[in-house]
Amino acid sequence: MVGRSLQMQLPRSRRLRRDLVAAAVVAAIVFSEVGITFHIFTELHWDDPIAYLGDAQFTPAVVTAARRGDYLPFVSKELPSLGAPFVASWNDFPMSEDVLIFFTGLVARVTGTFAAINLGYIFGAMLAGVSLFAVARRFHLARPGAVLGGILYGLAMYGFARNVHHWALTFFWIVPWQVLAASWLASRKGIVFRSRRFWWALAIGVITAWSSVYFIFFAMQ
Repeated sequence: MVGRSLQMQLPRSRRLRRDLVAAAVVAAIVFSEVGITFHIFTELHWDDPIAYLGDAQFTPAVVTAARRGDYLPFVSKELPSLGAPFVASWNDFPMSEDVLIFFTGLVARVTGTFAAINLGYIFGAMLAGVSLFAVARRFHLARPGAVLGGILYGLAMYGFARNVHHWALTFFWIVPWQVLAASWLASRKGIVFRSRRFWWALAIGVITAWSSVYFIFFAMQ
């Protein structure tokens, strides 16, 4: 009985190992292409900014504030370190990606502000590719097709166009998981309370709530 059980598990473990190798290939290709595109491996260093216009100046400002400990999630954003009369307030508009900025600020304490932003950007692209690969496999797409889809998604023009100009929007890796959760809701089985699907859907919902407001609206739709 034990031998039969092991034989039944062996093919699944082999599939898992192959999927892990394929996911690593997707991540490596996305990492290399993003680095080459922005010359991170040649002219620029990891701690050099890759963009200067628009919100590219806002991103290092909030990450630097988080690095100093002035920017905390879910609380009022008032920064005494800016030296404004009384206190500088960043409460003029709500932001849903507080957690992302906060943890990037923690990384910045070790790497520096721009290095943390660049690492976050390239990690977001890699995570997008791996996420689409994983969800595609969950939908039983063949491994070669899932690899191709993951690479194309991780290297989507959307991510290159946004880069650190709209840095929080480059973490679009959550979208494939939103599609997966939506497919569960639309299925006959649905999402049973406290089932495995329930906990996965709950995690997807929490991460979505901490993502950019655009991805929140997408999930709601």
